[in-house]
Amino acid sequence: MERRARRNETLAEVGALAAGIAHELRNGLNPISGSVECLQRELKLEGENAQLMELITTECSRLNGFVTDLLSYSRDRDLVIENVDIEDHLADLCEELSRDPRFGRVTVRVERGGPSGSVQADRVQIRQVWLNLATNALEAMDGHGTLTVGWGEGESGQAVVEFIDDGPGVATEDLSRVGQPFFTTKQGGTGLGLAIAQRIVERHGGTRERRAQGRGGAGDAPRRR
Repeated sequence: MERRARRNETLAEVGALAAGIAHELRNGLNPISGSVECLQRELKLEGENAQLMELITTECSRLNGFVTDLLSYSRDRDLVIENVDIEDHLADLCEELSRDPRFGRVTVRVERGGPSGSVQADRVQIRQVWLNLATNALEAMDGHGTLTVGWGEGESGQAVVEFIDDGPGVATEDLSRVGQPFFTTKQGGTGLGLAIAQRIVERHGGTRERRAQGRGGAGDAPRRR
């Protein structure tokens, strides 16, 4: 209990710091992004100049995404609890991901581990959990492999959703750090996607387990009581 209290206090401090950083970054990024859009409309750039402008646009977009993640982590929105059909929700998500050009030739497979069921959850926020876990797995596979998304019922009757990928896996010594804010082993990663997912799961009264797979890859299993 004391350990959890210390952890929650640390997370609150990190959240406050993240909110301040996000505010300052967005204040600087907004005029930069707006100025670039104006220049793109007014100037007819070619060759290297066009490439440089595209680089600025891409990096502004990336930093805006980072700011959005910071704000998502630092602000706990009120939960709007309703009945969420797990099968329908995951099927829609997997269909969307299978059409995403970012993930190349990765196959997204849905594997039902039990009867179709539902869970009491915030529909928008629980989708964010599943999207973050799936995206993390897909990015780890570097454009090829299979992501298996399954669900079922745990030993205590809780809903369990699993994301199992064919990526390189997670080193055993890093498993305990996965989900901590700003910890990442991915080049260009922020370490916030899984932290946001874990925070939402815990606010729903659930847990998230991360494990290395024997055949390579890794698995994430959010559990909702």
